[in-house]
Amino acid sequence: MSKGTEREVKSMSEHFDYDLLKKRMKLYRHNQTTLAEEMDVSRKTINAKLNGSISFTQPDIVKICEILDIPRKQVGNYFYKSKEE
Repeated sequence: MSKGTEREVKSMSEHFDYDLLKKRMKLYRHNQTTLAEEMDVSRKTINAKLNGSISFTQPDIVKICEILDIPRKQVGNYFYKSKEE
């Protein structure tokens, strides 16, 4: 991926609202640390993704949906909701 493309992806991820995902984490009694452990990544990585510094990958989204029991039809609500909505 080129530097320009990396900046565009990073910039794009900063515009998503993950509040619903954070609420789902609480509902399923997960915090950043426990979610990171289940995903086999660092808490710092989860934090950066939830704050929009790094984009969620498709494998991340699939794994989180499995962990938090997010139905396929609702994925967009959790991962692609614009902050402007």
